[in-house]
Amino acid sequence: MQALKSSLNLTKDVDWSNPNPCKWPTVQCDASNKVTRIQLKTKGIRGTLLQKLQTLTELMVPKLFQNRISGPIPDLSGLTRLQTLNLHDNLFDSVPKKLTSRTTLSLHGR
Repeated sequence: MQALKSSLNLTKDVDWSNPNPCKWPTVQCDASNKVTRIQLKTKGIRGTLLQKLQTLTELMVPKLFQNRISGPIPDLSGLTRLQTLNLHDNLFDSVPKKLTSRTTLSLHGR
């Protein structure tokens, strides 16, 4: 999560100051303190998503829509628990083929 934090230009609306990401208001974790949800919708965030997002192995629902995130969407094929990917209304320039071929994933984007 620290790598994701470093790759994004967060606004004042996003308080990720606590060293423990599970205490961040826009992040949910399971009982093992593994990140399961990230809620950063409509926050005016800029930056890029890093391949290191794959290290969040329990991530199921990242909501990152209506921001200014750009660049390619990283290969997220290692996120086997991923259920819904909300990335619409950003500035992404490519989507990995592996991502679009997943039958258990609901993609939301334009």
